[in-house]
Amino acid sequence: MIRENPIYGSSDVIPECFSAQHLKPGSPFSTDTKNTLPHRNNHYLFFLSELSTCSIMVDFEKHVIGSGCLFYVLPSQMHRRTAPYVGEGWVLEVDPAVVPPDCRDIFEHQLSTKPPLPLSDTEFGLLKKMLMLIDESSREFEPGGITNKVAFGLLTAFLGMAATFYNRVSAETASVPRLKEISVLFTEKLIQNVRAVKSPAAYASMLNLSLPYLNEALKKTTGHPVSYWIQHEAVIEAKRLLYTNNLSVKEVAYQMGYEDQSYFIRLFHKVAGETPAQFKARFKD
Repeated sequence: MIRENPIYGSSDVIPECFSAQHLKPGSPFSTDTKNTLPHRNNHYLFFLSELSTCSIMVDFEKHVIGSGCLFYVLPSQMHRRTAPYVGEGWVLEVDPAVVPPDCRDIFEHQLSTKPPLPLSDTEFGLLKKMLMLIDESSREFEPGGITNKVAFGLLTAFLGMAATFYNRVSAETASVPRLKEISVLFTEKLIQNVRAVKSPAAYASMLNLSLPYLNEALKKTTGHPVSYWIQHEAVIEAKRLLYTNNLSVKEVAYQMGYEDQSYFIRLFHKVAGETPAQFKARFKD
């Protein structure tokens, strides 16, 4: 049985596929009690924090968004606000259908949640201006009208800038773009197949690569081999199942492709630092 309202749709909060809101103490987004409970949206959330601090848990890991930082949450990620919003900032809610494919590749094909990104004053100013203009133009939203086109143009500009800022890579990674491409392709395959496929060699085969070469690519771009990321993604998905469904640990292990419940429990503890039962008790209503 699914918990009540674990996923919030874009129609609940986004009247025309996207919406920018100025965050401040007492604003609707800051006071909405549903944001304090773990849930998923079917849209992106982008936070731009100004003279403020926001604490948010994403896939059960805490992130503190400090002043002058950009942060985003993917549609599939479980999240909740862990403390009242203090200060001012902006939140942008966006339906995935209007996010350009090249930007989605950058936002979504990541092997772990990206931490809040500190911005320069110039970068922060550009994004803030975009959000202010999106907010202003969307107030006069008329389907098919000029204002509509302006708002979508501003949204595309914001997403392009945000993707560019997040796509910064180290000098080592930048010098080997092929390895970065392999990392992105592996992430896509992993997210699609993690419940059924746990073999590192199988993922190498999907990408027409040797396992040693795939391991080398991931170690250079992420610091970890294939097996690490398979286990990491499997435990994250198991946590989502444990929270959103009234399933036993044995049932979750089975859905995740582990016939041996004891092995699943040991793996979960190795990655998460606690057993599935302990995790479930910690987040019990």
